[in-house]
Formats: sequence, C-alpha cells, structure tokens
Amino acid sequence: AVMALSLAACGGSGSGSSGGSSGSNAPAETTALQVSGVTANKNVLEGQATETTTAEEKVIDESKKRELVVGVDSEPTGQVQFDKDNQGSNRYNTMTCNIYEGAFELTEEGDIKPLLATKYEANEDYTVWTVYFKDNVYFSNGDHMTAEDVKWSWESIAECKNSSTLWTNFDYVEIIDDYTVAIHLKASYMPLIYSALAGRVGLIYDKQWFDKVGLEGYRAEPIGTGPYVLTEVKPADRQVYTKNPNYWNKDELDPFYEKVTLRILTDQNTQMLALENNEIDVLLNAKLPPLLQLPANTDIKYKLTQAAGPMWVQFNETGDVPTKDINIRKMIASCIDREAINTVLYNGYSQEAKYIGAEFFMDAPHDD
Repeated sequence: AVMALSLAACGGSGSGSSGGSSGSNAPAETTALQVSGVTANKNVLEGQATETTTAEEKVIDESKKRELVVGVDSEPTGQVQFDKDNQGSNRYNTMTCNIYEGAFELTEEGDIKPLLATKYEANEDYTVWTVYFKDNVYFSNGDHMTAEDVKWSWESIAECKNSSTLWTNFDYVEIIDDYTVAIHLKASYMPLIYSALAGRVGLIYDKQWFDKVGLEGYRAEPIGTGPYVLTEVKPADRQVYTKNPNYWNKDELDPFYEKVTLRILTDQNTQMLALENNEIDVLLNAKLPPLLQLPANTDIKYKLTQAAGPMWVQFNETGDVPTKDINIRKMIASCIDREAINTVLYNGYSQEAKYIGAEFFMDAPHDD
C-alpha cells in the first residue's frame, strides 16, 4: 500500500490588511511512515532517530532498489539557513535535515539528545553556553568539522532576519579549542538549546566549502554532515538524494533507503494519479478533498492528525480604521459561523482552535 503524507510547516502571520487570512494548510497531517510494506527509516523523512524494522517488514519489490519516491507540491528551496535570501520556511525541513545535522536533536518525547556535540554547559545567569563537539565528524565531501565551522555557521545564521528570532539575545560565538565553542548572549535566554541548537537554525555547514564555492555554489551543491547528499536537481521536476558514502555516524545510523527522490507535482489530480499508479510512494502536504474522493477499494492510506497552525483572520489595528476598536473585532468574531466553515471547507474534519499554534507544541498551554 502507498501512503499519502502531509507534514505541515508552521503557519505564518498575515500582512496586517483588514480581513486578511493566514496560516498553514489544514487539516490533513500525518507522520506515519509505513510505505510499501516497509517501515521507512524516520531519518529519511524527519531527520530524527532511526526506526527499527523487522526482517519481514523489509521485504519489498527488488525492482525498487531501496528507493523511496516522495511527491511534493512545490519546488523545495532553502537548503542553506545562512542564505539571507532564504524565506525561513521549514516546509521542506524534512529533507534539509538529512543533508545537515546540528549539535543536538529533539527526541519524540521532547528531550535533548546530543548529535554532533557531546554536551553543553551554561553559566549561572544563562548568558554563556559552552558546547563540546565530537572530534570524528566529517562533511559529505570529506572535510573535517571543527569549531571554525560551528562559529561561522551559527553567526551567519543568526544574522539572517528569518532566523534571528530563534537566536534570541545572540551576541557572538567564541572558539575555546578545535572542538569547543562558547555562545555569548546579550541577556539570559534559557530555551536556547530547544529554540536554536536542536532545530533547523542550529545546523552546521562547511566553511571551507563555502569559502571555495560561495553562496551560489553552496546552493547548487549543499554540503553537510548528514546521512544523505543532494546528487541531482531537475527544476520543476525532481530532486534526488542518495546515501552519504562518507557518513561519520554509520555505526549508529544506517538509513534503509539508498536513494530518496522528490517528485515535484503541483497539480492535485496529478498527485492522486501518481499515487494510484504507484509512481510515488509518499505524498507530502496532501490535500483532504481529493483523498476523500478516492475509490473505496484504493490501496492508498492516509491518517489525519492535527495541523501545526490554524487558519485565522487578522485585522489592521493601526491608523483611523474601525477594526482598531476591540469591540468591533469581537463583534465580527461572534458572527463567524465556525461550524459552517468546518463543513464547507474541511468536510467536517477540522476543529475550533483554542489558540494560535498546535496543541502538540511543547510550549502550548494545557489544562493540566
């Protein structure tokens, strides 16, 4: 059976114009990874820990040659977070985090797990964070990763407008020795590890490669320490990722798939046909209406989970405008038929949001 997956990015805010709406696509989301009888290595799609599979689960059509074909609805961009032209989207973070790695990563339980680093320490007022790195990490091109790469990566990313908010109170990075750095903040910020060092804005890039090829060269041939490398790009058609032959962490993580191909399919009908014809194994950001129209005997499977962000209406509150009055905004809010929106737009599968943000976020408020 093939599976339609929809992994949402965080919803953005509107432009501030009266009546504008914004947010991530809702409501079909899933992180299930059962594909063609194989439990996909979770690192393939999420850059997280390896899933364990049994010998029986690994029985697949040999003609596939351990290739996973993933359909996406637009061209993946932003492979380098230090790119000042990068829009800061994490929509295709699922593949970016297979090219690159960071000092730490988050487990499914929300705990901090060392990856390229071994540990960290903070001073009493949490303005200096010392991070200790492993000495056996190599980039996919064979360059040895050192503190120089860490300092350059983090300072370059922190300068980007779309990443700076996750590097709250950032000042500079100090090199202690070849494998140790100290992050200096302008003021205390206790969530630094969660917000920056264990996320997409804390990935480590190859300074030596950037000095050689520049930004355009790095965009064309991104180099990281991750288990996959980008080996082929056909604009508006596909991107191909293959296993990193120089991966430093093979003893702990050896992805099942030798090759992951992203197929760019912008039309929803084309996406469904590709699933039905077994041209793709997985579809990211699947839309609910075409899935609901699939025949009852289809082998395509999907799972609905909560979206990362809701849809909302945002009003202009600046200048001499009626919506500056909170009572006007409350009146409009009271007139919105949320159940009708749910029925007409989301086929009854959505639910009223309690706040901006998903309930599964670690910082989301909970009744308990």
